[in-house]
Amino acid sequence: MKRTRPDLVPFLALIVALALLATACATLRDNIRKAAIISGEVALNIDTDEQALYASGAYSADTHKQIGEAIVVMLTAVRAYERAARAWPENVAMPANVPAAMAEALQAVATVERIIADIPGNGKLMANLAHVRSAIGGQ
Repeated sequence: MKRTRPDLVPFLALIVALALLATACATLRDNIRKAAIISGEVALNIDTDEQALYASGAYSADTHKQIGEAIVVMLTAVRAYERAARAWPENVAMPANVPAAMAEALQAVATVERIIADIPGNGKLMANLAHVRSAIGGQ
C-alpha cells in the first residue's frame, strides 16, 4: 500500500499570501502613522504662520477671525486623524475611522486654503497647507 501525502503547495501558498498581506498592512499602517505625525507637526506651524501674516497687516481683523476659526477646525481634524492612525491595531486592515478622519482633515485644509487664497503674502501658508494635504494623502 502506497502512502500519499497531501499536496503542500496550496497550503504553502496560503501561508505566503497571509504573510505578505500582514506585511502590507503593517507597512501601510506604519506609513499612515508617520504621515499623520508629520501632518500634525506642519499643521501647528500654520497657526504660527497665520499670526505672522496677520501681524504684517495683510488683512482685517474680521478675516483674521475667520481664518483663525478655520485653522482651529483644521487642527482639530488633523489631530483626530493622528489619533485614528495611532489607534489602528497591528495586523488589521485599515479601520473605517482612518479614511474618514483623513477625509475630514483634507476638507478642513481645503477650507483654510480657500479662505487665504487671495491674501497677499500667503505663500508660506499655502506651502504648509499643501504639505499637510500631501502628508495626509491628498493631491
